[in-house]
Amino acid sequence: MAEFKLPKNSEIIEGHEHPKPKTDGEQKTFKIYRWSPDDDRNPRVDTFTIDKDDCGPMVLDALIKIKSEVDGSLTFRRSCREGICGSCSMNIDGTNTLACLKSIEDVKGDVVIFPLPHMSVVKDLVPDLSKAYAQLSSIEPWLKSDSPPTDGERRQSKEERAVLDGAWECVLCFSCSTSCPSYWWNGDRYLGPATLLQAYRWLIDSRDEATGERLANLRFFGKNHQPFGVLSKTQFLRRTHHALRLHAADFTYLDLERLRARLGGHLAARHRQRHLAADLEIRRAADDLARLSIIKEGQAAALTSSVRTLVQKLH
Repeated sequence: MAEFKLPKNSEIIEGHEHPKPKTDGEQKTFKIYRWSPDDDRNPRVDTFTIDKDDCGPMVLDALIKIKSEVDGSLTFRRSCREGICGSCSMNIDGTNTLACLKSIEDVKGDVVIFPLPHMSVVKDLVPDLSKAYAQLSSIEPWLKSDSPPTDGERRQSKEERAVLDGAWECVLCFSCSTSCPSYWWNGDRYLGPATLLQAYRWLIDSRDEATGERLANLRFFGKNHQPFGVLSKTQFLRRTHHALRLHAADFTYLDLERLRARLGGHLAARHRQRHLAADLEIRRAADDLARLSIIKEGQAAALTSSVRTLVQKLH
């Protein structure tokens, strides 16, 4: 039977147990992951005990108290304390969450705190999110439109605005991505639910005019940033459906109607899905050839046009 072990310098050792406060209030024990790049010591778990009667109700309050009163070297991210910025994401009691939204009372027994799983650690509870932010940047999460705004604004109806509910609330804490085994194992190819949710958010925005371009650029990359495979429309819908937990029928109807209008297709309703998929697949295939330098960009565009014309004739 195969046995896997961490490298010796990555094995977590027992850390320092700090003295308990000499108070009569109810006490709570915190076991916190510690590691610093400034020395050669292994990661450790330090033990802290606080007086709950002299501390705020959230785990973040306890961390601030520990850093302020017990160990000033404890390192973690924080900002708004209101669950808006996503800075204080970490693994608390075995679950990825925000420390500012996790109540101490919700944890039975000792509060065990680790950084977000799978990510490299900068120090203590601070994960390295460089890769996650690079993936987020790759989907260009901003409005793209060539049409001039009306009266200085890009207006939406109430119905169009309601479509965004469930997508705009993400605070990019990456708790979902770092709890996803597919992201752990295929992080070089799979963007993860947080980034895919942001991609979906801009695909369904009625003000954005780059739907075709965005879908064309959603692809997997292997080593050396070479295209590993095209992320098809169906695959994208399935992955984003998983991230959003939407009903599949509602999701498909919404996207096909909007995408068809954006791509300018004049297709019969019963052939809509088949035509749309063919149009996107053909264009992305030509894009891949150009990226791999098999044919020049102009030739790729010409090939795309020819094949698309042929498909239209066949249909």
